[in-house]
Amino acid sequence: MGINKSRGGINKSDEHHRTHKARCGTNCPRSSYSGEWKRRPNFVHNFNAFVRASPGTYNGLLSSLIQQLVLPNIALFASVTKYTELVLGIVLLLGAIEVGRRRLGGPIAAQHGYEAPVAAIAALAGLAAAGLSLSIALMMGEQLPTITPGRALTTAIPVELLLVPLGIAVAWMEAGRFRVLSR
Repeated sequence: MGINKSRGGINKSDEHHRTHKARCGTNCPRSSYSGEWKRRPNFVHNFNAFVRASPGTYNGLLSSLIQQLVLPNIALFASVTKYTELVLGIVLLLGAIEVGRRRLGGPIAAQHGYEAPVAAIAALAGLAAAGLSLSIALMMGEQLPTITPGRALTTAIPVELLLVPLGIAVAWMEAGRFRVLSR
C-alpha cells in the first residue's frame, strides 16, 4: 500500500486502484503510474465495468453471447454501442421534428419527397432502440413486469423495460407514416 506522505497514512487512491484493477482486469485503462485516476471520461472502461458487474453477464438469456463475443471484444462493442445510441437519438429526434412539422399549418407543413424514407429509417430506429433497451434490461437481470406485493412501494416497471414498448410504438407509428407517404 502506498503511504500518503502529507498525512502520514495509507494512500487510499493506490489501494482503491489496486482493488479496482483486480476487478476490472489487466487491461484497465486507468492510470497506475502515480496512483491517480485519469480525469477524463473513459467510455470503454465504464462499459467494461457495467458489463462485468451486470448479473445477466453470468446467467440469463444473453450470458453466453456476452461472455464469448462481447467481453473479448469489449472496446469494439463499447464503441458500437456509443455510436449506435448517438445515431438512434439523432434519427429519432429528426423523425419527431418531421412529425411535428407536419402538424403545423401553412407552407411549412407541405409534403416533401424525403418524408417516406425518413419515416422508414425512424421506424427502424424505433425497433433498434427497443432492442437495445431490452438487451440492457436483460443484461441488468430485470424481470418482466408482474404484480408483486413486495414491490408495492418501488418502481412498478424499470425504465429499460418501459422503453421497449415505447420504441415499438414509435416504430409502429413511423411504419404507418411510411406506408401512407409512399403511396
